[in-house]
Amino acid sequence: MGNQNDITAGSVELDTQDGVAFIEQASPLTRLHYFDGKFLKADALAQEQAYHRTQVRLSNLAGGWGVVNGLGVGLAGDQLTVGSGLAITPAGHFVLTVGDVQAKVSDLLKVATASVTSGGNAEFGECAGQGAGGVQETASLGLYEITVGPIEGLCGNEPVYGALCESACVSDSRHPYWREGLVLRLRPITLKLPTSTAVPFSNVHLRNRVASAYFAIEPGSTPSALSASGLASGVWCQPASLYGRDE
Repeated sequence: MGNQNDITAGSVELDTQDGVAFIEQASPLTRLHYFDGKFLKADALAQEQAYHRTQVRLSNLAGGWGVVNGLGVGLAGDQLTVGSGLAITPAGHFVLTVGDVQAKVSDLLKVATASVTSGGNAEFGECAGQGAGGVQETASLGLYEITVGPIEGLCGNEPVYGALCESACVSDSRHPYWREGLVLRLRPITLKLPTSTAVPFSNVHLRNRVASAYFAIEPGSTPSALSASGLASGVWCQPASLYGRDE
C-alpha cells in the first residue's frame, strides 16, 4: 500500500505496494531532477552540492551498513511509531528520517509479505534450568520483522523553458526535485523457538526466545562454501558478492 505525502506545493510520486511510505519536506536528501528545458539557478546547483556533501557526511558517520542511530520502535494500540534516525541498507542505500513516522499496524499487516530472514534451526535444544512444566506454542503466534527501506519521490512543480527541437513557446511543467524517504514494512517470519521441559515459559520469556532463534539462523542464512556444493561452485574463483537486501 502506498501512502502519498505532500512535501511541497506539488505532490510526491511514489510506487510501493508492500508498506507505508514517508517522504519528509525537511529531508536533507533532496537532489535535482534534470530534464530538457530545466532552468538551472544558483540555489538549484547549491542544492545538488548539499545533497552530495550530506551523503558523504552520513557515510562517514556510518562506516558500514546497519542502523547508525535512532529508529527506535514504539507501539500504542494499533499505532506503530518509528523514531527519527539513520540507517544504511546492506545494498548501500540511506534510510533517513528527521522526524517520527507513524503507521497503523492493521494497515501494515494488510500488505505484509514474507521476509528473507525466515526459517528454523534444527540444532536448537532445550533450555537448561530448574522447575517443572512448560508451555506449548499456539498456532496463532505470529512473528514479524519491522523493517525500513529507502524510497524516493518526485516533488515540486517547475515550468519547462522550451525543449530541444520544439518551439520556445511550448509550455510545460515538471517536478524539479527527487526527495528521499523511507518505507515502513512488516515482514512475517517463521522461527523455531527454543523449548524447555524444565522451565515453564510464558510471554515474559518470548522476547528473548525470539531474539535467540532469530540470531541463531543468521550463520546459516548463507550456504557454507566449505562443502561439496560450495567447493564445486565458482565462488572460489570469482570476486565475493555483496549483500543485496535493501531493508
